[in-house]
Amino acid sequence: MAQQTSVLVLQERLAYEQRLVQLVDRIHAAKSLDSIFLELQGDVVELLGADRMAEVIGAAPRLVGRKSGGGRKRTRGSRR
Repeated sequence: MAQQTSVLVLQERLAYEQRLVQLVDRIHAAKSLDSIFLELQGDVVELLGADRMAEVIGAAPRLVGRKSGGGRKRTRGSRR
């Protein structure tokens, strides 16, 4: 039983890593950041188990972010 569980865990891990490699290849092949957001956001969110992704442009204290749902939004950040 423990051996079967171990095999299943390894199979799940392998499947995840294969999906990750495929996604990274598609990101590297993308023509622009916009194309990543438009074409790959669903796959990125699904693979990472997230509900959205955001693009952050610039440096603190002013950041411009874009959620996967749409337009740009100006936000204020702090320096670390």
